[in-house]
Amino acid sequence: MKTSAKKVVQLLVEELLSQGIENIVFSPGSRSAPLVIAFNAFEEINKYVILDERSAAFFALGIALESKKPVVLVCTSGSAAVNYFPAITEAYYQGVPLIVLTADRPIRLINQGDGQTIMQDNVFGKHVRFAGSISDEDDDAEGLNTCKYQIREAYQYSLHPGPVHLNIHLSEPLYEQTELSGKLKFSHTKLATTKRNIAQNDTIQLNALWNNAAKKMIIIGQLQPCVETEKILLDLACDTGVAILTENISNQNNSNFITSIERAFSQMIDRNEFVPELLIVLGSSFVSKSLKTFLRQHTVSATIIVDTILPNANTFSQDNCLNLNCSPLEFLTLIEPDEFKMNQTNYGSKWKQLDYQGQSK
Repeated sequence: MKTSAKKVVQLLVEELLSQGIENIVFSPGSRSAPLVIAFNAFEEINKYVILDERSAAFFALGIALESKKPVVLVCTSGSAAVNYFPAITEAYYQGVPLIVLTADRPIRLINQGDGQTIMQDNVFGKHVRFAGSISDEDDDAEGLNTCKYQIREAYQYSLHPGPVHLNIHLSEPLYEQTELSGKLKFSHTKLATTKRNIAQNDTIQLNALWNNAAKKMIIIGQLQPCVETEKILLDLACDTGVAILTENISNQNNSNFITSIERAFSQMIDRNEFVPELLIVLGSSFVSKSLKTFLRQHTVSATIIVDTILPNANTFSQDNCLNLNCSPLEFLTLIEPDEFKMNQTNYGSKWKQLDYQGQSK
């Protein structure tokens, strides 16, 4: 089996394979030929060829959503890269791991009137978690070592999770090949998955807030499906003092939750009665205008915001906030309800009653 003769391309492919990459989507073109040749040498990778870059990017997004693992996207130079942009922005705000590899002309040909050439370095701006640039001209030991660390950094950032971008400057000839030996040419280290830890002080504080609040509201925005998360939420929903409101994009849909927020608000008369003492925000991207208006017009005593995508967001404009950069499941496993302080109010029951009233009309 043959691979690309370009050392940087060999290094890139081997490094990604050593980290466990399983799926790759090609939108082929001439400039990306070395990448296609090198990836094609490894039969263990699932390869998909989709000519239209926009479609290819959303296809890769779907694979990453399903597998919860980084998926590699490969395209040629020029406007091909920017056709990935809609899916990349979606991946950024959903926290979906994509590794975008864009082939490019050599740096010396940028803005020199060469065909299929645009300014591709950092072309996706702030909508990727990492942007790097490597070149096949960096083929000495020092250059390859620098490239290796950029590749590793890109992979690590994809696990945050979200899209990352590596722009690869490739010079002609593009189709030269060399024999692939039975072993990897470069040394690789399996990278550890980054784990976010919640400080002990935060754990103590959140449990104090939880157990001292008589009226607790959990609102859930955009999340990936998680059976374990739903199980804990169902246990918490048994407390009549807890109201759990879920958006349609939350992937949490249970009769014990208020799943039609707008319908519940349509039945509300005295809004002050429904203001929580503790607000817990899980996930991001909230749709309900009534919910956002309601909370922005009222001050909540304490708010805990849990999100890995926009960990510093304050969607509901609350002052007393504790922001935690962790997953909802990591957060929920830390809650230790005081059974003697459960069911002391019917706050959650009142929200459910609103929802039932709306259903009957």
